[in-house]
Amino acid sequence: MIHSSRSLPKRLRVFPEDISTFVFWAESWDALDEQARAYVLRMQASEVAVRGKDQRVIGYHSLPRLQRAGRTPWFNVTKELRRKGGRPILLPRRAYSRAPVLENTGLVPCTDDFLEVCPRRISPSALLMFLNSSFGELAIRLAAHQYSGGVYNLNPGQAKAMAVPTEARLGAGARSLERAWENAALLPPAQAARRYRPSSARGA
Repeated sequence: MIHSSRSLPKRLRVFPEDISTFVFWAESWDALDEQARAYVLRMQASEVAVRGKDQRVIGYHSLPRLQRAGRTPWFNVTKELRRKGGRPILLPRRAYSRAPVLENTGLVPCTDDFLEVCPRRISPSALLMFLNSSFGELAIRLAAHQYSGGVYNLNPGQAKAMAVPTEARLGAGARSLERAWENAALLPPAQAARRYRPSSARGA
């Protein structure tokens, strides 16, 4: 699972082999082998801190958020994982300065630190290049909510309302964006942003 951009290499294209965070889950106790059952029992006997509170409980299954989720058994996250993944663009929910938008080449599930995007009216590579440009950064900031500390927070509704180009409006400029993305995808975010200038969108 893609946990956060901080856990990934400093480039915009993410490959499955870049990911070091894994999810443990099974649909039932019977589906577990002996080693997995030992792991679950160990987790149920561990002392765990409750997030955001000065409180500890015995066992991950006793955490309030897991009890509210109502999973049976508590480690069955099949439904959540099926909802995630399968989308090629990962848009960060929060940003302090620049907000690099990532290409998810393996369509790997991610945490709620990202919004998963599958564009319909523009190719993924063209949209990725736009969103990682200064124009895209402006579109994200205009759509997001800014907190007093300077943090920008983007929710799904705001992301849908973002001002982004369509392939029909871009015309030949869409191909320029796609070519620019192939050159920029393996670069660090700051360098990638400099690859797209206003002249790149001529013909839009």
